[in-house]
Amino acid sequence: MAGIVVLVIVLAGLLVGFRLLQAPGEREKVTGAPTVTESPTLAPVKLTVVTRLAPEEGEALRSRFLASGIAREYGVVDIVFLKEDVSKWPIYASEGRADVFLIGGYAVYKDLCDKGYLKPIRDPEVLGVAESIGAQVYRGADGSVCFIAVSRTIFSYTVNTEFLSKYNLPEPTSWGDLLNPVYSKPLLVGESFASFPKPSKSTTAARTVQLIL
Repeated sequence: MAGIVVLVIVLAGLLVGFRLLQAPGEREKVTGAPTVTESPTLAPVKLTVVTRLAPEEGEALRSRFLASGIAREYGVVDIVFLKEDVSKWPIYASEGRADVFLIGGYAVYKDLCDKGYLKPIRDPEVLGVAESIGAQVYRGADGSVCFIAVSRTIFSYTVNTEFLSKYNLPEPTSWGDLLNPVYSKPLLVGESFASFPKPSKSTTAARTVQLIL
């Protein structure tokens, strides 16, 4: 539940920035008359969020956010969550088919930032919320805020002690220990020693490999 609350805060902040980046409407200038600028009534907004969240997680976040005051204030009437492989995210960005990217991981956001697919985050309210919760702010080559990380992940592993006993293997205490050739014993009989996601499919796996290398 706490995780969902944090996500709501983050998405709310992003939506504030999204709306404030849009220029307010202006009345036509009349010769000899003063210029009047005003913000019109906001048109209904439907957001597309590309994410790694499971459908049920997206629905929980959607219902909570749409019931919030921020959604009403900025005219957000619906949010569509699209669970997509991170390899497709640059396509959504380049074609302008996404308003928000959520839960992507450092590697994918840095790639989008380096390719110029992310709008700078300049809204003081969003940056203030990020600072208040101790979020990590990442800047692009021009120094502008490119994306904000609101959580950190501990990259750990679990050990199957029965499997180790079966092959008389020592218990690893670090990632570096897995480089020991002794752990290749199971491979000789056609058994895998470790289960690990494909880095091309999992940003967590990709980041783990980056940190090890």
